Amino acid sequence: PMPAMRIEAAGYGAGDKDFPDRANMLRLVVGEASSATESTEIFVIEANVDDMSPEWAGYVRGQLLDQGALDVALTPVFMKKDRPGYQIQVLAKPEDRDRLGDLMLAETTTLGIRYYPAQRRVLERAWKTVSTLYGDVRIKVASDAGVIRNFAPEFEDCKKLAEAKKVPLKMVWQQANFEYLRLTEEERLQR
Repeated sequence: PMPAMRIEAAGYGAGDKDFPDRANMLRLVVGEASSATESTEIFVIEANVDDMSPEWAGYVRGQLLDQGALDVALTPVFMKKDRPGYQIQVLAKPEDRDRLGDLMLAETTTLGIRYYPAQRRVLERAWKTVSTLYGDVRIKVASDAGVIRNFAPEFEDCKKLAEAKKVPLKMVWQQANFEYLRLTEEERLQR
């Protein structure tokens, strides 16, 4: 099968030689491959808990992330008898599913977990550093086949500069955004 790509041109041609088992034809497709358009399989692991101390939630989330979870979300839910609780949702690579499921069973009060496969599409990510009045800030740039879809200043860089220069965080963040937007489209895509 043809890989996922943004097609830029296509052409067809026929040769002069005759083959007994196939047509002498060629199809050429030119395009830019996009890893962002290819989906990858992950697993979603979920559990609902209504009897776990809220203080444990951050600890459990940290443990799951430290052990390789791609993402962890805690969502408030109402459970049986209108008890408030949490839904813990973990995104995991297939090879980490059982290990992270075991961790959820060990570290939470749940009596069981659910897991199911899901497809995930992720944009390509790159870093671009910009110079601001306060210092250098890395910008995380998300793109799809060379088209910028999203960008954001790195929070930790902005925080360090705000603390060092004793200015509001939002000033550093806004300055970094401004400097990134001043770049040409070509400069924004350069790594």
